[in-house]
Amino acid sequence: MTPAEKTTLRNNVQSAALNSPALQSALTARDMQAATDAYNATGLSVITQPVPITTVVAWAALAVRARIEDGTSNANLQIRSLSLTARDLFQGALSPTLDTVQHAGLLDALVAGGIVLVPERTALDALAVAKNPISAHDMTVSFFDDSGNWLGA
Repeated sequence: MTPAEKTTLRNNVQSAALNSPALQSALTARDMQAATDAYNATGLSVITQPVPITTVVAWAALAVRARIEDGTSNANLQIRSLSLTARDLFQGALSPTLDTVQHAGLLDALVAGGIVLVPERTALDALAVAKNPISAHDMTVSFFDDSGNWLGA
């Protein structure tokens, strides 16, 4: 881990401890395994990963797909262009996955254009989130320096 990653993890863990008595207790005891287990139990350590196109198709099936298809014949050039691009992307013509971070601009434009509704976008973003548990080693190196000195507050 880089020093910045260690600091970020330490700050995130200390913030989480404010709402987790188990985590707070583990940090006070400097029990890194217990702290790791308590932090991972909070569900705060997550990553964003690409969503498989088959999952995107299922997500779009409720109404998004119809609005995208309708948009492909819209008189408004921007709506038509967004809809054509979204149709290609969501059908897997461009990639076997949809990266919601990489395509955030397109997704934001689809929301702004009324093609994707805010709750639908939120649901799609949730599909991209996965748990990313930290290891006891990462917890330890974030709270102790190389000389074994405690870095926690």
